[in-house]
Amino acid sequence: MKNKVENGTVKFLLVDDEPIFIRTITDIIEQSELNAEILQAFSGEEALLIAKVESPDIILTDWDMPKMDGIELIKYLNKESQTCEIPVIMVTGSMTTAENLKLAMDSGAVDFIRKPLDKIEVIARINSMLLLTQYYKDKIAAEQNVQKLLVENLERSKRQLVTSSMHLVNKNNLLINIKERLEKLNCNESHEREALNKYIEQSLNIDNDWEQFKQHFELVHQQFFQKLMDICPDLTPYEKKMCAYYRINLSTNEIACILNITAASAKKSRHRLRQKLNLTADQDILQFLESI
Repeated sequence: MKNKVENGTVKFLLVDDEPIFIRTITDIIEQSELNAEILQAFSGEEALLIAKVESPDIILTDWDMPKMDGIELIKYLNKESQTCEIPVIMVTGSMTTAENLKLAMDSGAVDFIRKPLDKIEVIARINSMLLLTQYYKDKIAAEQNVQKLLVENLERSKRQLVTSSMHLVNKNNLLINIKERLEKLNCNESHEREALNKYIEQSLNIDNDWEQFKQHFELVHQQFFQKLMDICPDLTPYEKKMCAYYRINLSTNEIACILNITAASAKKSRHRLRQKLNLTADQDILQFLESI
């Protein structure tokens, strides 16, 4: 894949109080294969303003400048959110010792070039830095794409979870209604009525529905059941189901319908569940489960 160095314009900001340096390094860059846009600043203060507005891809700055030297410029650049990621190469003819190199790097410079300038060295260091910068940009972009996909998958799972829970409620409501109407019929075909009732009872069995629901639930609320059991290890499978349904904000009546129990039984189960979870009277069960 072509990167910015190979296919695109690289925006340079050259900083020095001596125009001869800027002219020299401009000639070097223009003689290279880089497709360059060159900005110039003759002081640290001017460079800081240009960097904020233009967002150059790379800055080459002299060290020894009046008022704001190269070290101070780097420190100011690192303080600003719009300039802190711009790589800065320190170029100097006077501060050339190993201690100077360490100070420049500790201050935030990404590389160090000594004057007098060597054309091959300058271009090699620029290319190396641009490639490294592009690598990290690509890496960040890839991580952002992965994160975006994870968020999209999570949102899709949430929608599937809501759909699944509503399907359970609606299906069981329908079957209960049919069962109640069958029981009211004065039907001579008692055998057929018993067969229908048996079919409805089997359809109201929540085990298969629960497994499908659980798959969607665990995609959205990962490690929920593990954390729940760490808090209250003596919860029964039935109570774990109730916790899951309360976690997605189903009402007690909706849960009663899914579990094929009466609303009164569901309320009693809710009361026992609150006791097991050690919830006080003023603690909301949904808020507690959301905190897990």
